[in-house]
Amino acid sequence: MFNDAGFRFAGESISGLVRKNNEDSFLIAAPRGRKTALAVVADGVGGHRHGEIVSYISCRDLGRAFALSPDEELLKDGGAERFLADAVGTINRRVFKINYEEFAIHPMSSTLVAVLFLPERAVMLNVGDSRFYVIRPECGVEQISTDHTLANDKEFVYHEKRDSLFAVNTISRSIGSRYNLKVEIKSVSLKGGERFFMCTDGVYRDLSAEQIADVLNESLSPLQTVNRIMRSVLLNGAHDNTSAISVFPC
Repeated sequence: MFNDAGFRFAGESISGLVRKNNEDSFLIAAPRGRKTALAVVADGVGGHRHGEIVSYISCRDLGRAFALSPDEELLKDGGAERFLADAVGTINRRVFKINYEEFAIHPMSSTLVAVLFLPERAVMLNVGDSRFYVIRPECGVEQISTDHTLANDKEFVYHEKRDSLFAVNTISRSIGSRYNLKVEIKSVSLKGGERFFMCTDGVYRDLSAEQIADVLNESLSPLQTVNRIMRSVLLNGAHDNTSAISVFPC
């Protein structure tokens, strides 16, 4: 899949070999004739009820908002950032309201990483621990997103030795968890030749960043990348739901 933004896309999602249900969702919106494209990966937070609903709502509603947003608005200075912040804020408040009214004891929640691809840059919003990587020929792999866990979030204090494992694995931010959600937004300038990769934690729990980069560098297309990533995850046990999107320049 590709459009006039200058990128090719491919994505896949599997339940894995351990879990019965797949709480992940992903979206690729790259209509022909548009100079912008949107890719989203979401992961229903483990242990919360109906996580798959939130991940689905997040992808669906972001896709709808993108379809209604003309390129002229997104390509304005700060337009991509405003779009992501406003759209995700609306989704979060909608899910929070549902939680408050129906699931107060066991709220539903999801991680999210969404990226708008523009002709000269990529703009990312993330919340939780789903990841966005850029692979540059001269610099190797770089994780652009931040894992929002108790261990990484300065808003939370934990005992380093006693709570380290708990803190590393516990999500500190997620869609639907609080009304005023703090998100992370970053912009990546395109220098030419960059390849991008987005995934849920089911990928990087079984594969290192260097292994992911090797697959992207050795693959001839986004589809081949995704197929090889999924095969590697399955061979390593596929302990969790796994979703991935690969993005190559045209």
